[in-house]
Amino acid sequence: MNPEDLRAFARRRWDLIEDSKRTFLADQYRADPAAHFASMSALYAHMRQVRPEWPRPEDLAADLSELIEWKAKIDRASRNLRVR
Repeated sequence: MNPEDLRAFARRRWDLIEDSKRTFLADQYRADPAAHFASMSALYAHMRQVRPEWPRPEDLAADLSELIEWKAKIDRASRNLRVR
C-alpha cells in the first residue's frame, strides 16, 4: 500500500461522508419504505449472525439516550414554531 493513499484516506471529511449516508438512507426510505425496511432488517439479521450478543444492553441504553435527546430537541423546536 502507498502510505500517502492511507494518509489521504485518514484525512477524508468523515462528517460529510456520514451526512451523505444519512441523506441517502432518508431518500431511500421516502422512495420505498417497505424496501428500506427489508434492507435494514437484512442488515440487522446479518449483524446478529456476525455478533450474536449485539445489541448489548449498553448499546441499547446509548441509543435510548440519544433518542431522548432528539425528542427534547423536537419538542423545543415545535414549541418555538407555535409561538411564531
